[in-house]
Parts: sequence; structure tokens; C-alpha cells
Amino acid sequence: MLQATEQGQFAGSLLRPDDGRFVRELVLGVLRRQLTLDTIHDAYGGRPATELDPPVRLAVRIGLYQALFMDGIPPHAAVSESVDTLRLRSQKAYVNGVLRAVQRDSHRVPIQGDRGGASPRKRLERPGRTVTFFSREVFPDPHRDRIGHLAAVYSHPAFLVERWLAREDEDVVIARMAANNEPASLVLRPRLGRVDAEGLAERFARDGVGCEIVAGPLPGLRAVELRRGQEDVFGSPTFRAGLATVQEPSQMAAGAILAPREGEVVWDACAAPGGKATQLGELAEGLAHVVATDANEQRLERLVENVARLGLEATITIGAYELGSTDPPPGRPERGFDAILLDAPCSNSAVLGRRPEARWRLRPESFANFAGRQAAMLEHARRHLAPGGRLIYSVCALEPEEGAGHGLAPTGSPLVFVEGGDEAWRRSVVTRTD
Repeated sequence: MLQATEQGQFAGSLLRPDDGRFVRELVLGVLRRQLTLDTIHDAYGGRPATELDPPVRLAVRIGLYQALFMDGIPPHAAVSESVDTLRLRSQKAYVNGVLRAVQRDSHRVPIQGDRGGASPRKRLERPGRTVTFFSREVFPDPHRDRIGHLAAVYSHPAFLVERWLAREDEDVVIARMAANNEPASLVLRPRLGRVDAEGLAERFARDGVGCEIVAGPLPGLRAVELRRGQEDVFGSPTFRAGLATVQEPSQMAAGAILAPREGEVVWDACAAPGGKATQLGELAEGLAHVVATDANEQRLERLVENVARLGLEATITIGAYELGSTDPPPGRPERGFDAILLDAPCSNSAVLGRRPEARWRLRPESFANFAGRQAAMLEHARRHLAPGGRLIYSVCALEPEEGAGHGLAPTGSPLVFVEGGDEAWRRSVVTRTD
């Protein structure tokens, strides 16, 4: 799975319900802490991590993550299991040597045992849990290279740290990076028309799944958050019965604002894997119709599965379509769509905790590139909006280029509600989520 993410796939699409908690934490944790792990390797390895063969680099990361960030893993097991992922004797010897050198040269204690005084170059904190002390200097000097130090310790690209520090206080940036490195909770939306949040929580309790009810950003939006270690919910009778869908409360705002009305045809233009599309389908059931399209046919397979599990086949029409095509979207009425949701591809800078691999794919030019692509998508979607129609533009991004850069919203606003067809489409009412 880690090799596949290096080739462009997302871990969230690769992890399956039966992978278990250990595999999930190992994969997502290595991705979150990638730069920290590579920095530690570079202090002990014979050459930079960037010059290692991918399987060797990943084996080192897997071993270091278990040793530094996981509990209950015997040191010898972290080394031997990581070494055993490799085939060549020379690769095994190298990884074994690096991991054992780090183990000999480091000391991990509970957070309560941290008496302070250690050099920040030799200290690695696992927030609220443990502190690891190294005998040698591992991290950049925070006085000479503050950005490099923060990037290595909090495992974010240096250019992104510099970018955030240019417009926000350091304590805000540190808090954001620390949050991005914490395991994200799993939240599920109740299947509208079949169960509410209280009923879903009761059903999960009968399945032996611990959870609690959480509120969304708008009145009436409520979901169920699972307790840590309950990832096996996907095999529960309640989930298989189509009574819940994975979706963050903040992500429910776009569909709630769009609110399909009687007799309308609504278009979700970037629909896969289906969180917002199925929410629109539930809101439209017996009232309106939803057309859900996506350019990625592999991701569309997940959408088809979700629609079928939730019993929304009669309400949602699914099709492959790329924004920018000269052909009209499938299911487009002659007048155009009454409402359009454009949940555009973006930097994911607001959800790097849930999509940890995304941070390593960003470049300084990424935000301008995304903004250009999003603007073209907005213009294309607008052409298919009926006069007097409604359009939601939504991105999971913190960067100004991806919001205010389109002239639709103030800096930092991730959600835009655009009223009107051709002439009026630029008149906007801004709604903030979080």
C-alpha cells in the first residue's frame, strides 16, 4: 500500500475494512510522519533516504514508526518484520543496521518523565504519550533553520511551513501540523429517511460498536463518531444494511445548503466516491433526481457500490464525464441543471490529517495550478446551470488561491453558494464551514 501511494494512489482508497487497526495505523502513520522518519534515518544511515531504493526506504520507515510512535511492539519484532519485507541480502543488512543503531542510540520515556533541558535537535515528542531522546543531533538547529526544524519535527514540506508562517502566527501553524499528525476519527452520516443519529448510535451499540453523536456546522446536521479502534464497523450488520455512510460533518454542509427541491435535476460534477452525491440522493429521494458523474472510472466503482448499498439507484444516475468536454453531461435537461455541486479537485490542505499522502504531492506551484483548473471547471459547470439555478463550489483547502482566487469569496472561505444562471452567476453568498 505504501508503494502504491508513492505511485499516486490514496491510502484511503487502498485500505479495506478487513485490514485491521494495526495495518491502518502503520500505513497512515508512516505517511504522516514520513519526513520525520527520513530525517532520523539520515542521521544514522549511510546516505540520504531520498537516494535509497523505494522498498528499502519504506522498510526503514515502517521499522522506525513502530519503534518511535507505536505501543506494544517489541523492538526485535519491529526490526525483524521490517527486514523481512525485503528480498536482497544487502538490503536486509542495511535496514537491520540502521534500525538497530537507532534503537541503541535512543531512549523513549512516558511524557510525564520529560524533565526538559534536552536539546531540541535530540528530542522527539509524541504528543501526550512519549518522548524519545537521541544521543546524537538528529533535527536541524531551530535557531539557524527554524523552518527546517519545524518541517522535520512536524513532518510537513518546508515550503508549506514557510507559506503558512508568512500569514499566520507560529503557534497556530504548529497546532495545525500537530493536528494533521493525529489519527483522524471515523465519522458516519445516518441514512436519511431510514434512521437518525440517535437510532444509528443505538444500532451500532447493539452491534458492539462504540460511538457518540456529533453535531455538524449547520443546524440539524448530526452524525456518529466512532471510538478509537472501531474500524471494523464496515463489517457490522448496521453498515451493511445501508444505514450509514462515511462523511465528515463539515462535508455535509454543501449538500444541506444545495437542498434539492421538488422536480429538480441536480448534478454532482465530481461525485466519486460518493459522500456528497449520496447525501444529495437522500435529500432528493421521492422529490428530485441526482446525476452523479466523475472522470475517474475506477473511483466511480466505489460510487456505484455506495449507491447500491444505500438503496438509491432510483434517485441517482451515475455516469463517466470529464468537465471540459464538448459533450453535455449525461442526464442534462434541455434547460440545464437546476442545481450543481462542484466539489473540485484541490490541494487538500485543510484535510492533511485524513489524506496524509497529499502533503508530499504538493509543490510551490501546486496552488496556482489547482486554482487554474478549478476556475476552468467552474466556468464549464456554469454553462450547464439553468437560469435561476444554484451552484455550490466546495474545496478542502486553506489556500487563498483556491477560494478568493476565483473572485467568489473572501480569503479562507472554503464554501461558496452561487445564485443565478448566466448573468447573475457571479453574485455570491458566502457560507463558512470550518
